[in-house]
Amino acid sequence: MHFLNPISLLSEFLPEWSDGLSPEQIKQARKVILAELELQQAVTLMVNGQEWDKDSILKGLEQLGDKAVYSHYHRIHASPALEAFLLKGDTAFFFDKNAHLPFEEADFVKFVMPYFAPRYQKALLWGIQQQKHRLVKSMCELALFIPPNWAPVCYEQTFLYLKAELEDFKQKNSTLGEDGYRKYQFREIRHFTSNKLTKCIDSLPDYFDVFKTFYFELWDSLQKYRFKNRLLELVFAFIGPFFFSSFTISFGGGFGHATIAYFVGVVIFLVIMKIRSALFNF
Repeated sequence: MHFLNPISLLSEFLPEWSDGLSPEQIKQARKVILAELELQQAVTLMVNGQEWDKDSILKGLEQLGDKAVYSHYHRIHASPALEAFLLKGDTAFFFDKNAHLPFEEADFVKFVMPYFAPRYQKALLWGIQQQKHRLVKSMCELALFIPPNWAPVCYEQTFLYLKAELEDFKQKNSTLGEDGYRKYQFREIRHFTSNKLTKCIDSLPDYFDVFKTFYFELWDSLQKYRFKNRLLELVFAFIGPFFFSSFTISFGGGFGHATIAYFVGVVIFLVIMKIRSALFNF
């Protein structure tokens, strides 16, 4: 659902408005705002980043006649971070220590969740895709209070995305042990076992437990493969340079030159390993 806050209309067009809106004030606000719409000869009005057409203006002002609904809109307007999140998905809400969503108040939760849940879903999915661990962690700390009946709306897209990523990874890397050096596998492994993504997944709530179990089992198996691979590289890095030494001796170099050549070879091999590790996260 698309969120618009009619309190913004009052703040813009009814300067004398104060808490405790009367039917007369609503009527006055409607008259002033529609006159402004006609004066501008426009189909919509832009108010504090919100786009209003005639129907949404009339509907919004009508809603304010209900004291409970008015109270909910007023409370949202009093929390700029929450209002910005509901209006445009601004995730600064999750880092604002002063922002608060009173999940303990059932009536307010019932009112705000149809607007909050879709925004939350998109933000969480984006955070996972971009591997924004700080955002995902902050969102999931708040998720502890999300009503269970809203969990599918908040999490389903992210769950399906991660499930598809896991299946795709498993399919592409079914021969990992036999063919672990193929370039596409390096790219896949780097993406799927990065520290940032691992931290993001570890922060996810209980709704994702089934996926997390499979993911960390796979992650553990890849770490074992990575350890074996690194061990072989280290052995190769210290044995390979003997060729440098042999090459030096064959061209008349003494023991000192051969020793220098060996250590130069070790350094070269270690640098190559470091570059490879940085490029492929492996």
